[in-house]
Amino acid sequence: MAYEPPPPLAKSLAAAPTTICALGDDLLREIFLRLPSLLTLVRATLACPAFLRAVRSSPAFRLRFRDLHSPPLLGLFLDIFDYDTPAFRHVRLRSDPDLTVAIRGADFLLTHLPDDEGPAPEWRIKDCHDGYAVLISYNRPDGLAVYNPLTRALHLFPALPDEICEYHVLSPEEAQGPFRIICVCSEDYGAQAAVLSSETREWQIFPFVFAADMRPVLQPLDEKYTPDNGKLVNGSIYWVAESLATARVLNTATMHFSRIDLPHVEGQEALVAGETRDGKLCVICTVKLTLVVWLWGTDDDGLERWMLDKTFPLEQGIDGLRHCFTDDHVILKVMAIENGFVYLSAYCEVDTKLPGWFLSFCLETAKLNKLCPIIHTDDMYPYIMAWPPSLVLDEPPPPPLKSPPPAPTTICDLGDDLLREIFLRLPSLLTLVRATLACPAFLCAVRSSPAFRRRFRDLHSPPLLGLFLDIFDSDTPAFRPVRLRSDPDLTAAVRGADFLLTRLPDDEGSAPEWSIKDCHDGYVVLISYNRTDGLAVYNPLTRALHLFPTPPDEICIDICIEYHVLSPEEDQGPFRVICVSSEDYGAQTAVLSSDTREWQVFPLVFAPNMRPVLQPLDEKFIPDNGKLVNGSIYWVAVSLATARVLNTATMQFSRIDLPHVEGQEALVAGETRDGKLCVICTVKLTLVVWLWGTNEDDGLERWMLDKTFPLEQRIDGLRHCFMDDRVILEIMAIEDGFVYLSAYCEVDLKLPGWFLSFCLETEELNKLCPIIHDDMYPYIMAWPPSLVLDKPCSSS
Repeated sequence: MAYEPPPPLAKSLAAAPTTICALGDDLLREIFLRLPSLLTLVRATLACPAFLRAVRSSPAFRLRFRDLHSPPLLGLFLDIFDYDTPAFRHVRLRSDPDLTVAIRGADFLLTHLPDDEGPAPEWRIKDCHDGYAVLISYNRPDGLAVYNPLTRALHLFPALPDEICEYHVLSPEEAQGPFRIICVCSEDYGAQAAVLSSETREWQIFPFVFAADMRPVLQPLDEKYTPDNGKLVNGSIYWVAESLATARVLNTATMHFSRIDLPHVEGQEALVAGETRDGKLCVICTVKLTLVVWLWGTDDDGLERWMLDKTFPLEQGIDGLRHCFTDDHVILKVMAIENGFVYLSAYCEVDTKLPGWFLSFCLETAKLNKLCPIIHTDDMYPYIMAWPPSLVLDEPPPPPLKSPPPAPTTICDLGDDLLREIFLRLPSLLTLVRATLACPAFLCAVRSSPAFRRRFRDLHSPPLLGLFLDIFDSDTPAFRPVRLRSDPDLTAAVRGADFLLTRLPDDEGSAPEWSIKDCHDGYVVLISYNRTDGLAVYNPLTRALHLFPTPPDEICIDICIEYHVLSPEEDQGPFRVICVSSEDYGAQTAVLSSDTREWQVFPLVFAPNMRPVLQPLDEKFIPDNGKLVNGSIYWVAVSLATARVLNTATMQFSRIDLPHVEGQEALVAGETRDGKLCVICTVKLTLVVWLWGTNEDDGLERWMLDKTFPLEQRIDGLRHCFMDDRVILEIMAIEDGFVYLSAYCEVDLKLPGWFLSFCLETEELNKLCPIIHDDMYPYIMAWPPSLVLDKPCSSS
């Protein structure tokens, strides 16, 4: 029989496309349990509705994830600005992009807090727990604020009148339902508590409890307590007595006070209560550079007591920090214990005013982490992320109502010319940006007209958004936003920008990194000398970061160098960075273009060779105080008689005489609203303004006295902000017809002052925000690149 080949194989059916839904919620949840942190989980669930549904629909998953992952620390709030809104220092871990994204998207500048036009600074932080920051303002009827910077949920409640009270926030265990605020007024002889629910918004005040009535009766009876140092642990608040022998305890479920004995070891510092990773109550103290941990538990006799758990010598880990201090004596202070992590501050014992370090220590892994530099202050509140409400299942939203059909009229019917005439009447550049981004036709109308851009600039001054303060020594500077609640566009710009400078690179080095050098044309110039690309030019609004090499050694030998950034006039093309090393005997410059990324070094110019030759020849100059005005940099001599000038177009140095009036303080160069060169000084509390122009009598260019502005009467409204009547005004900058000043107390410069602005046209003095007297750089918004045409656009 002949061989017959087998029939051909039938073509297999094409496999069905696999979708994300095929995984199933159970498998998705098993995958999500293996993510490294809560921050990663949030970003993953927001990428897909199926991911979000799988997490939100399972309370059991939430419990398992919490057991496996500690809630992440994002940074800490520091009440270093006295009564103003606290500063936030974010944790600088560049190896965790999820943490960086969370910080950028949150409102840690607290811009949602209400700000009345009152005479006193407003908000002080009182607690930071469960993702909420609790702040108090005693000059408002709704002066208790509970704010979540991540979700931007703000709750305002009436505050209790007693200013020595402390506040604690308690969230529900299942991340749903109302939270509670516990207010406690604790004295040596007793304590009183009050409770407010976010649902009822009313205070329930409990009777005063004397110390002698608190059980059990422990010795000594006459314990003394430091106010405002209670620690919330597992639903109870603990106050450790100054003797470290006992603690006062408030059970927030029953609102009953009690007392408890504390353990003791020779040489211990203040005990702090907290909880371990598995929720056990613990107290921890430092003995020099060693952590000593006790746990509350049941011993072999069946009695509950403190039992010594572990000791952790940190001497070797702290050795890596000693070079950060000018002295070898380092002190550790336990700030908080949360979820098995001990948060500490390390600072110099000899001089506590020197910057210290914020550290974390894991009790499970015994790992010590250096998180960020800090200023030593007792008021530090670590901010730990709570389980976000977006991952908790809520009631499904009602179906949207059917909207009526749109009208046939379109925005294109207006035409670009009419749109631009409307936009010219907007109040500020910030409003223009928000308006143009609402519609492609609006954006195209603005971007396509350089003439409109020039007209808008002539009619509107660029807005001041805040100022950078270099108060953290060599670390990234702090930013203080202008607190004008009447301007929602300004508030929106501050919220959306990166004024925490999170995009700056951060190596795993041992020293603080970035120091601010200039702030101009919307750019911030920062320098780090321990990096090859240690010159950063950053726009916090656009988040455009440029890294360049530092200047050559031939100009960087002298540490007294300064930097200035110059943008092109038409908002297009490369910008330049000018580096100047200025001394009494002469000066040298170098220029870098963002296009070529190379430094061009110019020869040293000696002072006698600068023209014209003016008396005196041996002028002295304060380093790092040049002012960039209309393309030239001005350095005023210490004598106030002359100024050194650098023309940045020709890179030529020259000298110029300065005007004089009896009793004047340091002169500052700037420009008026119409671009004229001016110099302004203070004579006590009066501003004196000179303009550079042509004298009509002889046709020569010279300084001419323009106006004097007595500010005595308007400054009187600030005197109550200081502990002394003697107020000093110092001119910081003059930009576009606005004089930016700092007002501070003459007797004690360490007291907080005020940042002010004065308009030369309207003669209006505005109080902007409280400040610490230090290196300050006002940040003024530049024309944004999004409103400059780089390619043809269509209004369709």
